[in-house]
Amino acid sequence: MIVFLLSDIAKALGHKYHRKYKKNGRWVYVYAEGDRHGSHSIAGHHLEAKDHHLHEGASFSAGSGKGHLQVHSVKDGKVTFHHDDIDGKGTKGEHKTVSVEEFKKHVEGVHGDAAKKHAKEGHAKRENILEKAREYGTPKQIARAEKELARWKELNKKHLKAEAPDSPEPNANKETPPAPPTPPPALPTSLKAQKEKAEPKKVDKNASAPQKALTMSEQELANTEGVKKLGEGVFGRVYLHNGPPPSAIKHGAVFKAEINAANAAGELGVGPKVYGSEGGGPKAKLSMEFLENHKTVAQMDEPSKERAQGVATIFKHIAKLHGAGISHGDLHLNNMMIGADGSAKLIDFGLSNKGTRAQFGDLNRAPTFHALVDRMKGSISSEGETKLRTAIDKIKNTKSGSGLELRGEVQQEVQEEMGKLARAGDVEGLKKLAGNLEAEIDRRVEEAEKQKQAPLKKLVSEFHSTVADVLQKEGL
Repeated sequence: MIVFLLSDIAKALGHKYHRKYKKNGRWVYVYAEGDRHGSHSIAGHHLEAKDHHLHEGASFSAGSGKGHLQVHSVKDGKVTFHHDDIDGKGTKGEHKTVSVEEFKKHVEGVHGDAAKKHAKEGHAKRENILEKAREYGTPKQIARAEKELARWKELNKKHLKAEAPDSPEPNANKETPPAPPTPPPALPTSLKAQKEKAEPKKVDKNASAPQKALTMSEQELANTEGVKKLGEGVFGRVYLHNGPPPSAIKHGAVFKAEINAANAAGELGVGPKVYGSEGGGPKAKLSMEFLENHKTVAQMDEPSKERAQGVATIFKHIAKLHGAGISHGDLHLNNMMIGADGSAKLIDFGLSNKGTRAQFGDLNRAPTFHALVDRMKGSISSEGETKLRTAIDKIKNTKSGSGLELRGEVQQEVQEEMGKLARAGDVEGLKKLAGNLEAEIDRRVEEAEKQKQAPLKKLVSEFHSTVADVLQKEGL
């Protein structure tokens, strides 16, 4: 949300300062012109008839597309008002005088349907965002979406409550509709469990051992003979299933982005093969090839030809991954595995992403890449080592900026532009810009992103080209 120069813009549009009041701990400034007034965005109407809203010149929404209720006076507990713009064509209703309580009830009544619709649409939108977050997002994004949905439910609990159907009015001439069929009684919890236990999931007889293991619950898998826990982290647990073939099975937070990236990495040969997955979200499963006779780069302290070859292969794997438009997202020495024969794989694609900025982020990890070069000492020349370190530092010394920072810069630019238009009295220019504000900001952010990505893309390409040239000359 942008903080605009509210007073300047209001004056340019012909609005005059009316008054201010405090709402939920923040000041709301009201600017008015004729029978229209608004808060925050300069135009609009109150949705509820609070006591501090009731004053001469105030207006209240009469529901979506139904105009507004214009207040003429509030005196001795009475409100005089008329219904304005009833049909969207400027038609005005007659002046009425009612008690304050009656007016409040009237506003609540005419606005009720619109408020319910707004609450339900907002609820559906937030549920959709949460669903997408669980499918494609990170745990942090999921938590944020869950928090926003809970906030919306609490804010609109009055309008989101299930409503009992209205009782039909008695009418001797109407036939009473037949009662709906009575649903079968719900099974007690214990019987439900017995029924579910009696109907296990069907497993294809031709399925491999890793695929069959995916059908087990985590408890069943953990209690299976020969299965052992390989590790446990914030986002899940990994178990070794003997197979054949042996597989590493992750239970926990496995999102679609990780599954897609792991599949792609397996097909490219830069990561373990993926045998299968089930679900996609906070509680899901992923079955992968178990890398036997492999160690993480962090565990390989002793210099050897295999270690140097493995590190060289890791550099090539990163280039291959980026060439396919995928970033790893969490490149560090414990997510790089080297086999006894010098082969190598990248693991853990939980933070994988797409795009040039994400690939640049992969390479902008100078300590990790310098540590990789350290593990190639003795197998490459000093000239080759210098070239690699120079390429690493060139990435480190380049500021890319985040997408959030970029949007902030664009919003500031738009805010200043609107302020200039307001001070110059350019009402038409101001209305044109303000009328399509979000779309204009998105357009400018997209253009700025393209301009910023071009040099980043060039840097990523130059880095991989330099590394490939050095490894070729060194025979790795």
